[in-house]
Amino acid sequence: MSLCRDASMPRSIPWHNFIAAALLTIHGCQLLYAARHNYVVVDEFAHIPAGVSHWQTGTFVAYRVNPPLARMIAAVPVLSAGPNRPDYELRDIPGPRPEFPLGEAFQRVNRDRYFELVFLARLSGIVWSIVGGWLVYRWASELYGPTAGLFGLALWSFEPTVIAFAQVVVPDIPTTVAALAASYIFWRYLQQPNIGMAALSGLLLGIAQLMKFTSLFLYPTWAVLWLFDRFWRGSARPKPPPIHLALILVLSSLVINVGYGFRQPFRPLGDFQFVSRFFGGTPSNGAAAFYYGSSGNRFAESVIGGLPVPVPADYLIGIDMQKREFESGFRSYLHGEIRYHGWWYYYLYALVIKLPVALLVLIGWNVVWTAAKLFGMFTSKLDDGTWSRRSRIQNEITLWLPVVILLGIACTQTGFNHHMRYILPIFPFVMISTAKLGALLSNGSWRARIPLAALLTWMIGSSLWIYPHSMSYFNEAVGGPQHGADHLLDSNIDWGQDLLYLRDWLSEHPEAKPLRLAYYGPADPELVGIEFSLPPTGPSGVFSDDPVLAQKLGPQPGWFAVSINLAYGLDYQIPVGGGQLQHVEDRAFEYFRRFRPVAQAGYSINIYHITPDDANAVRKELGLPPIS
Repeated sequence: MSLCRDASMPRSIPWHNFIAAALLTIHGCQLLYAARHNYVVVDEFAHIPAGVSHWQTGTFVAYRVNPPLARMIAAVPVLSAGPNRPDYELRDIPGPRPEFPLGEAFQRVNRDRYFELVFLARLSGIVWSIVGGWLVYRWASELYGPTAGLFGLALWSFEPTVIAFAQVVVPDIPTTVAALAASYIFWRYLQQPNIGMAALSGLLLGIAQLMKFTSLFLYPTWAVLWLFDRFWRGSARPKPPPIHLALILVLSSLVINVGYGFRQPFRPLGDFQFVSRFFGGTPSNGAAAFYYGSSGNRFAESVIGGLPVPVPADYLIGIDMQKREFESGFRSYLHGEIRYHGWWYYYLYALVIKLPVALLVLIGWNVVWTAAKLFGMFTSKLDDGTWSRRSRIQNEITLWLPVVILLGIACTQTGFNHHMRYILPIFPFVMISTAKLGALLSNGSWRARIPLAALLTWMIGSSLWIYPHSMSYFNEAVGGPQHGADHLLDSNIDWGQDLLYLRDWLSEHPEAKPLRLAYYGPADPELVGIEFSLPPTGPSGVFSDDPVLAQKLGPQPGWFAVSINLAYGLDYQIPVGGGQLQHVEDRAFEYFRRFRPVAQAGYSINIYHITPDDANAVRKELGLPPIS
């Protein structure tokens, strides 16, 4: 089998299209069910009210750390339901991030139908993911044939991380799909350069930038691809002219300005109030960082301080705020270690244990096979008459260069490591390239067909075995989600999604009262009918010689439910009832790991029944007096 087909779309075969429609329908149904049964996760608690606020106020103060388009689209059905508007003042000053206080206010004034509004917002993610699956199918079909397209679509439709984040209101799947759509059109443009496809590429590039700052990786990627095509194409086909590249850049900037309503474009660089050291310089008061209300600008007195910035002010302010986040060195967790700052290999480690083993084998198979094919092509003489081989090499570079660049950028950002979802945009490119193996199902030997079919079946079964708890998915190599927390935390396993499953368990076990709950999520558990109080925190060494305080510390007997993130020592602002939040320090509930849970809600909330004898045994280990 050749490495890939020509760029022309294969003749439509109805049964392939029917299977593609069936796969997309199954994918959409998975997302719809999961969106209805998984509760509000951490970031969508803020994204949804911020998206509503953008429409209602015409400003972007509510959430600047990423562009607004994905959450504004998600907010449209919410607005159609007429939510109550929270009485919360948004202050346009450097530094603060008001999206979570706004989320608390939004939840408070819409308590009676809060989850219904969240579900409406989640519908947009389902549409985004279906479009993403269709793009994978179409691009893979054009490159390698319709059977390969179906293979790639199956990989997308059942990949657990895709399922996990397409059902919630975060910008990662919209960013992934927008970046894929823009890259697909740019690839089509490079096949036959013309001003129309250049213009469409620029428009889609701008739309991708309005989703998430991650999409900035497309600029260096496209620049390299454009130069590669221009200087390696040969004389047999027309080269992309520089005017087209300029048009793409201008139109992408125009779309960004349209997305922000042309709010303060071309503002001089020296007029900004920056809060990152990268843009703001060193704080004048000797502080380690610019704290809320303070700011700086390293360009104010420089030659370039008067240069106009060709994007809206809010766009650059958002980049500055995100840069400050990575400079701040938040606590990170990997393989049992909590520390400030991250690891350069965090995302590579996460991919190895979060992707299904069968998918990893397929990717490895494809990489080895493709590398061998490309090596053979590169070592053969390529003259102007062999454009077909040049095109096939270019196709693979188009798919793999975004992966290399985005992974390279991500591995350098070690201020903190929390979420594998940050590199979701590489997924479709890898799947499309891997989809070429699917062509062997129709024209390969049985020695290839049998292992391919077995691997695809294994991957689908592995994903469905954990579904609808896809956010907590870990592959078989590390023992599945039961052992996932030994390696990764945060949105990789526990983002507050299993609260409804805890409610259902409690309704089946009325004896589990009174319940003490430590829940990793900002949404109020009382909204779903869970009555609770906060468990006692464990010993921290402070006032350890105070006998009165020691009696109040945990462990204590009773019924408890504890989120995995908190049991493994993360700090967070957690609900304490009445819509109030309270910050708990690192390792406050880590002592629960000394007990065996009697049940789990999903894979992210452990349920414990601790007897007085159990409590006293662990208290003795911790150096605490027995319970009176």
